[in-house]
Amino acid sequence: MLCVLFACARAAALTPAGTNIAIPNLSITADGGAVSVSQPATPASVAVLAVSGVAWNATPAGASLAAGQSAIYQFTFSHNGNIGINPVKDRFYISVTSAWLNGVYQDAGATIPASGTVDLPPNAGNTYTFYAKVTAPAGVSGVTDTLTATVHNDYYQNNGTNDPFGDPDRITMTVATTVPDTTPPVLALTSPVDGSALTVSSTSVTGTTEPGVSGVISLSPSGATAALAVDGAGAFSQIVTLSQGTNTITVQVRDAALNTTMATRAVTVDSIAPTVAFTAPAQGSSVQGTIQVTGTAADTNFSQYALYYGPGLSPTAWGVITATSTAPVSSATLGTWDTLSLYGDYTLRLAAVDTFGNTAVATRSVYIGNAGIFTQTIPAGEWTMVAIPGIPYNPDPAQWFGSGRFEVQRWDPAMAPDPYMYQYRRTFSVSAGQSFWVKSYGTPVNYTVNAWVPDTTQPFEIPVRAGWNQIANPYNRAIAWSLFQFKNTATGTIKSITDAIADGWIDGSIYSYSGSNYNQHGTADSLQPQTGYFMKAFVDGTLVIDPGAGRPGGVARMVRAKYDFKLQLAAQGANLRDTDNYAGILANSADGHDPADAGNPPLVEPFVTLYFPHDEWPERAAGRYASDIRPAPEQGQTVKTWTFVVETSEPGAPVTVSWPNAHTVPANYEITITDVETGATVDPRVQDSYEFTAAARTPRVFRLAARKAGAAAAHKLALSLLPGWNLITIPLDPENTDVRAHLGSNLRNLSFYQYYDFNYYDPDSPERVDIQAGLGYWVYAQDAMTVEFEGEPPSPQAPLDVPLASGWNLIGNPFTTPVAFDDTLTVVSGGQTLPLSQAVAAGLVEGRLFRFNPENGGYAVLGPGASMSPMQGYIIKALAACSLRFSAQ
Repeated sequence: MLCVLFACARAAALTPAGTNIAIPNLSITADGGAVSVSQPATPASVAVLAVSGVAWNATPAGASLAAGQSAIYQFTFSHNGNIGINPVKDRFYISVTSAWLNGVYQDAGATIPASGTVDLPPNAGNTYTFYAKVTAPAGVSGVTDTLTATVHNDYYQNNGTNDPFGDPDRITMTVATTVPDTTPPVLALTSPVDGSALTVSSTSVTGTTEPGVSGVISLSPSGATAALAVDGAGAFSQIVTLSQGTNTITVQVRDAALNTTMATRAVTVDSIAPTVAFTAPAQGSSVQGTIQVTGTAADTNFSQYALYYGPGLSPTAWGVITATSTAPVSSATLGTWDTLSLYGDYTLRLAAVDTFGNTAVATRSVYIGNAGIFTQTIPAGEWTMVAIPGIPYNPDPAQWFGSGRFEVQRWDPAMAPDPYMYQYRRTFSVSAGQSFWVKSYGTPVNYTVNAWVPDTTQPFEIPVRAGWNQIANPYNRAIAWSLFQFKNTATGTIKSITDAIADGWIDGSIYSYSGSNYNQHGTADSLQPQTGYFMKAFVDGTLVIDPGAGRPGGVARMVRAKYDFKLQLAAQGANLRDTDNYAGILANSADGHDPADAGNPPLVEPFVTLYFPHDEWPERAAGRYASDIRPAPEQGQTVKTWTFVVETSEPGAPVTVSWPNAHTVPANYEITITDVETGATVDPRVQDSYEFTAAARTPRVFRLAARKAGAAAAHKLALSLLPGWNLITIPLDPENTDVRAHLGSNLRNLSFYQYYDFNYYDPDSPERVDIQAGLGYWVYAQDAMTVEFEGEPPSPQAPLDVPLASGWNLIGNPFTTPVAFDDTLTVVSGGQTLPLSQAVAAGLVEGRLFRFNPENGGYAVLGPGASMSPMQGYIIKALAACSLRFSAQ
């Protein structure tokens, strides 16, 4: 038979035939005859010749490899020389199996196929050696492969019969090859974010790792540690307590193979609010004029502070003294407060914030008692409407002007009309919010009036009666007419000026007077201090103005009225003039009285006046009008007519009637003006004026006719939007301004916003979004797309006004060609029209624009002279309510 050795020792004495022998690592039963087995002196061992070129010794446990490495195992056996029974049966067969088998070699010679089988003849007394090569696959870790080498009788292997002495007649050796686990466990921290700044002294440490690992959380500088609790899915979340300042959070995990992974996060904690305190003025002290507010606003991680003031002891609104300062202050000046226009109890508010978002607020109450000295020079020979922005020490204006020759008078709406005095009183007293007429004869006259500032912590009220009233701004700063409210005496209801006009409580315009001419103003204009105004009420009531430290608020969104045309009519003669009169076609207006119509203010001699007579209107609205606005002709109606009258107090003087902006009337309207007395008819587009000689106090009647020859030509405009936010403008005036009428189903993929006076309006808000040239709009698009609008381009021959509220405004170039941001633009405020540079110097608007870049989300700052591109929206800041006028192109 045979003796098989797997790296065994020298053969021992033969064992008697027919004996079954069990030895460690092998068992042999021979076929007939004697059985001789050479028993190893020691348990089987394996010699490993090479592992990736590095020689080493192995134990029976086998080799430990890295992924991709190889090991070669040596197997040695010898034949015991029992070859006489049956040589065929004495042949032996070798098989080797392994998932990682990479080849079998005999006597270090030819390679046997990877199946690992070899059939060798007996050779008594010879020792045979073969080698098995295994290679660990790439990318494996913590995996073991078992190699099995078997030597057995070839006869029974080939004939498939059982060995009568036992089956199998074989010797088997196994050896294990292992790729140990050297891969660190996965560890991912989701919170806190590295570099986090926290205002609380605890945070949650959360993340994921491998199930079954152990771990620990360590904190520095505190030195605290805590075991990491990992759930069955490998997730963990634990609250840790942090120290003030910078903390290092370390998480370490370890798997069963002792591999470790570590992650750290740096977190800074500041839960301490900034230090804020007032030093001066003292609590409850009385102050006046301009004062220095001192105190402290500081913090280790200081960001900024702001200083405010508000009316009363518990203000609900605040004005700004120091808007934002990033420099900490310690017992020094926080801001300079000009209180000259204030009166009453006020509260200072100091607010600071650090870089972590911790805030602190301190307040201090003071009493302000200011008085002012107001001076003015009254020109000789003409009427001037005068007002004092305060409560005069002496309320009798007849005592203000010294011994010179002068005349004062004040309109009284409750007085019975007089053919010579009209409704003027010569003896009267005035207070804040009231105005009167002064005329000096011979030489100009100066006046100086001492007056208390009205209480600015409470709404100020100006009583008015049905009819014309001489009113004024009660404060020594410009205030937008739109900030006033009107209280109806009969109902007690208070409405905004805009709503009071819409409800027919007051006239749509107020009037100042300069250069012997009335100037018409609307809700977008401001009432200037020391300037008188005429306003007409249709009901008894009270004008109410909440000083609110001069801040606008609660004003409804304003858009420019949609006129087909607004024709200016002017009369001039004998150094007198009346130029602010208009006939127009306006969407949603009425043929009768409506808010777009403006009354003609009371006359003051000498005068020339142009007005639209409407004695046929209801009693409270009947009278003379400076503006008469009508709706567009209805279907089948092609002509609208107006009657206007020119009258003067100076007989025999030549009077010229003109229409300065006739070129702005659209081409689809044919207009004519007829002198009813002579029958002479002129085309205002061809003839720019008409002259006649006036008879004293004899009205000269004219008739204006406008025939609509067809619809104005509509234009379509396509505008491309980028994904995300876009700031746009649309240089069209659509017939229907509602954005929903233009975008339709596209609105499903868009967010469209109009911004005005601190409010955003979307298409579904009650005020909706109105498309008009000159206004800017925010649009958010889900994807790149093109939207289309239809309307009439603004006339390039006519100036176009865009109303600006105090604060930030969205505007745009109303034309389809670039417009320069320079003095070709003007700003209209309080009856004055200033070039842009002068308006900037006067503090009406800022001299810069902001352009949004949708590609990077940033803003470009554009200064004077920059080009305003068509269809690009811009942001401008107005410091007072006014209008930006784009000049004719």
